[in-house]
Amino acid sequence: MINKQEIIDDLKDKFNGLRNGYIILGWEDELVCQTDEETMVQVLHNIIIVLQHKGKYVTVSEIQAMPSEDRHWKAVMDRNFLTAELIRIFTAMIQMLQGTWTSSDFDMKINWK
Repeated sequence: MINKQEIIDDLKDKFNGLRNGYIILGWEDELVCQTDEETMVQVLHNIIIVLQHKGKYVTVSEIQAMPSEDRHWKAVMDRNFLTAELIRIFTAMIQMLQGTWTSSDFDMKINWK
């Protein structure tokens, strides 16, 4: 991927609370060619495979162990997170990259509580 470090830095900033309340993945400047998009789709597929083997939840202790400077994240993420919800999110991201996502619900109504 041409701009891999930019993607990593952007995600770290979001995870560290520099943009609270939402995550927008503006990859139009980082995924600059078909190969970049295909690579990202493969990465997302790999994440889904890991989540499928994880079990029903990402536990609170796993969430709390994630390195983040965002105190709000630690306070809000105080329950197990359904892996099915994460899989649904990553599947939608794949569909968006492939141009096959048909939903107009960009909020996705994530069940994390």
